[in-house]
Amino acid sequence: MTSYYRPKGLSSALSYLDPKRALLFLEEEFGFEPLMVIVDENDKVAHSEMSFGDSVVMVGSEWSEDHRSPK
Repeated sequence: MTSYYRPKGLSSALSYLDPKRALLFLEEEFGFEPLMVIVDENDKVAHSEMSFGDSVVMVGSEWSEDHRSPK
């Protein structure tokens, strides 16, 4: 049987032009805690997750018209 982590709070995703900077910003300014950061062969963020209380947010790059930075 497969088990997986499900946060008690909100679970969402955000897309940024520069996800590495966004990770630092969210951590330093709001107190988010990194759970996972996976980088690709070009040292770009492929997938990341941060927690804030009981909530988890995925932070990544823009990858489509519907998944763009909140500029």
